[in-house]
Amino acid sequence: MKIEGDLKIMAFEIEIEITRSFISTSVREIQGRTEEIRTKTTPDNFAGLIKCVEEGAKRFGSSAHDLLKRTKSVKLRAPEIVPDTLANRSGAKVGLVVSKGHEKNVYFEGVDKNPVLDSIVMKEMIVGIEEETDGRGIQILKPRDEEVKDKLRYLLELGSGIIAVGLNHAGLNPANERLVKEMIESDYLRHYLGAVPVLISADFISERDDFLRATVCLLNAYIWFNVDHFLRRVEALLRQNGYHYRLWVAQADGAIVPITRVTPLKTCASDPIGFIKAMVRDLLRGP
Repeated sequence: MKIEGDLKIMAFEIEIEITRSFISTSVREIQGRTEEIRTKTTPDNFAGLIKCVEEGAKRFGSSAHDLLKRTKSVKLRAPEIVPDTLANRSGAKVGLVVSKGHEKNVYFEGVDKNPVLDSIVMKEMIVGIEEETDGRGIQILKPRDEEVKDKLRYLLELGSGIIAVGLNHAGLNPANERLVKEMIESDYLRHYLGAVPVLISADFISERDDFLRATVCLLNAYIWFNVDHFLRRVEALLRQNGYHYRLWVAQADGAIVPITRVTPLKTCASDPIGFIKAMVRDLLRGP
């Protein structure tokens, strides 16, 4: 076992995975050995996380604080925040902006009702705006600033905590979606809008199917705060215990990104479109 004095010249990397069943931690001494620790998940995942780090530190003859001070990177994987949020219906109250005429079914062409309505987004929280991009991606009609402001005021007065924008043919040309986002963030009264995030579908995926693309954006909005809150709590806890660097998050598509660049849905699904299709099948099938 290393003695405390040796730790001064040691540096570490830590990888953590948190699921509803266990917390798994890998502590690797750079250019040295690796220790694997696994504990059962408790009601307080964050206490369990620190216990894993403490056990790893013991194996290197150190305290958790000293080990984290010498840790150069922490990578976190938390794949079950998304399914837990969906199962518990504990996501955000989303306001959805679509192209006028698509408010009732949000581009869903099946014979049944769009399965995300009243489960992920309430019907009264969907508004349509006049704008047009044709099937070749040519911008025909730009959204009007006054209409966008009116619709946003309506959504915010109903209590929307986050805005998702999914417009017709935005997969071919996202110009109108970007205009809506600019109008909200640049022209709308900041003291009224506050810190309400605005997400546009083209930033998540270039899928031409309007239903799938809008639903990917909607789901990311719905789970946004739960994912962000969880990740920031982990980062804050690590910093309180000696860690000095940013927390890195492993996405299911293989990317390793800081919290500010996390795509919430990708903490769970490497293929968002496949995830949406499976979710739709399950919702249409019913209990």
